[in-house]
Amino acid sequence: MILLTILTLLGTGASEGIPAPNCRCRACDEARRLPIARRMPTSILMMSKVNVLIDVGFDVMDRLGDCDVSYVLLTHWHPDHCAGLFRLRWSVKAVTVYAPEGGVNSEIKREPRNLQIKFVKPHQEFKIEGIKITAIPLSHNIESLGYLIDDGDARIAVLFDGRGLAQENAEIIKRMEVNLALIDATYAPNSYSLYHNNVDEAVDIGYRVEAELITLTHIAHHNMPFTELTSYIKKFKGVILAHDNMTLAL
Repeated sequence: MILLTILTLLGTGASEGIPAPNCRCRACDEARRLPIARRMPTSILMMSKVNVLIDVGFDVMDRLGDCDVSYVLLTHWHPDHCAGLFRLRWSVKAVTVYAPEGGVNSEIKREPRNLQIKFVKPHQEFKIEGIKITAIPLSHNIESLGYLIDDGDARIAVLFDGRGLAQENAEIIKRMEVNLALIDATYAPNSYSLYHNNVDEAVDIGYRVEAELITLTHIAHHNMPFTELTSYIKKFKGVILAHDNMTLAL
């Protein structure tokens, strides 16, 4: 029997999703015509030795179906990444949430119900049922952590939300020889943001950490429309564009 690590990208968009409410930009209009171009806020389900949900955005619980989740890795406490916790806290069994302490949602902290919040510090290493995880600090407008995940079969770098990557952290990831890097590529090529990468910056990070496969995610409607962005990244070797419900087997 061959065991695989399966990642389902439940959502691959930024806060507003695509199409954004009341927006008639080219990316949003395309998404209304083309289902694959539609995006919910970014969230990932990793099925390995145990099921782990990475970020819990708006409406993501509806995409889990009958899948049970006992663990959550939270990158940061912005609503598009944590709002699903308000529903998940009604779980009939305990759910452990690993998260940075900076910016913690006050209501979740005060009334977690069946969530067990464990705060994680930058560069802290911990294990979830044999899965080794290392927290990597990212540059964002609140404390944000990426995660290096090694379950013995696959090595994955989750690098959102944030802009750039400090060299010392790039070296840590490079030494891990990751099979897959999922990277914040919120904005269009040649654009600038203090808190998120554009597409070219995201690709550069993927090359710096020498990931076998670079997957661009957390795409905003300010980016290029889906079909144009798909064509644009064809010039980059080993780079693919994420879409909602994409499944990656490692």
